[in-house]
Amino acid sequence: MALRYHVDELPPVGRTRLSKELSHHLTVVLRMREGSEFALFDGRGGEALARIVQASRTALVEITSAIQHVAPRDATIELAFSRPPEARLAQVFEHATELGVRRFRPVVFERSKRAAHANVARWTRIVSAAAGQCGALFVPTIDEPVPFSALALEADGGPSPVLVAERDDAWPGRSVYARELGAHVGTAASVLIVVGPEAGFTDAEREALIHADTIAVAVGPYVLRVETAALAVAALVRAFTSGTKERNA
Repeated sequence: MALRYHVDELPPVGRTRLSKELSHHLTVVLRMREGSEFALFDGRGGEALARIVQASRTALVEITSAIQHVAPRDATIELAFSRPPEARLAQVFEHATELGVRRFRPVVFERSKRAAHANVARWTRIVSAAAGQCGALFVPTIDEPVPFSALALEADGGPSPVLVAERDDAWPGRSVYARELGAHVGTAASVLIVVGPEAGFTDAEREALIHADTIAVAVGPYVLRVETAALAVAALVRAFTSGTKERNA
């Protein structure tokens, strides 16, 4: 598979110049030369195949073909999560993108750790690079952080399963284990995963989640870091929903 790089807008078929940043990465970091091939994508399903004509500070390339792909057939996965420290936050964006999460919704819970200023532009660059690396042609969207009280407990597709990552014993009598999850999400067009802070939900937050008829997913007996819990549940959802729904372009 050709190397794939995200651009805001795909150039038309024919010759075009690349940005200095992308040119530097291709010709200096990767040491590509004339004749090297790669792909560009716009994060909305558009992909273009390209070949370097002249390796320079603003590389001249030949766009040989352009394709518009349809959206994935799999269920749309959204992730509402308490932000971990910045050093670990990139893991959420990178690896969840690889697992097919389509929308990130950072949430400030009562017990969330104090976080740095939200840099959605930087986060978007992280998911764009992750999408290019793993072959995803649709770049996830990232919302501005909101307080838990403002979190809409539904996905873009409307009413859908809302899964809450919890320890095995956190919600006695209400937890669903991995082997049972398929019955709840197997035919869903969209799924929202909620991951709270490592210090846990407050009683009021838990009551609000229970009142919203969410499903507690048992992720084991231990207290997991936010990124671990998020990726564990996202992987389960992807396993049970892959290829279940025809999606529109």
